[in-house]
Amino acid sequence: MTYYKVVNNFKSGLRSACTGPKYSVQYIPNEWTSPILKGSKLYVFENLQDANTFADNDSLEIWECEVENPLPFRACVFSDVGQFWKEYAAGLPISGEYKNGFASARLVDRVKLTKCVKPCADLI
Repeated sequence: MTYYKVVNNFKSGLRSACTGPKYSVQYIPNEWTSPILKGSKLYVFENLQDANTFADNDSLEIWECEVENPLPFRACVFSDVGQFWKEYAAGLPISGEYKNGFASARLVDRVKLTKCVKPCADLI
């Protein structure tokens, strides 16, 4: 199955789209990438339409990717990322702000970017 990953394309490389610098992951095409925070996951989409809606500006890229262990996840978190993963790992209710997310959103253990399907307009 094909999945889609939204990333920032900085001059220094491909990075997580919506995390602060402390939790940002660097992606290298055709290499497996894991989260840097123990017990956390990476965020992908099962369909390109949801990925395009999530990547609502020209500074974000969308890549086809392979993934490991996809789990459904219907919330997009806008609270402290570190606190979210601590609560998630402990099985606690998630605090902070969130909104209903995308039906095709998945949390995964690892991601391998394979093909850019929507390049960004300009490198950041």
